Amino acid sequence: MSRATVFVAEVKSLTARNEEQQLRLGLGQALRYRQLLRNANRQVEAYLIVEREPADLSWASLCDALGVVLTWPSLFAKTHWRREPRRKSEGSDETVRPPPP
Repeated sequence: MSRATVFVAEVKSLTARNEEQQLRLGLGQALRYRQLLRNANRQVEAYLIVEREPADLSWASLCDALGVVLTWPSLFAKTHWRREPRRKSEGSDETVRPPPP
């Protein structure tokens, strides 16, 4: 029996002054929520959604390494918002992530 995927998203505002703190907090929260749901035997996709592109793009590679999708409005059209697995005739189910720095 297949399990439905649960999606968790942490949404953070960013300013030049709080960006590092907000990204750290948001990533930690997304990871924690994912862990709690996986412990409840759920299949989970985690997203960190921020209001703009971070000044430090190494956050993209960090999130990617941890399996969290980092995205912002200018990438929304390119972000594959995962759904239940598609039939083969519907195409790929690959997630688009921001390029590493």
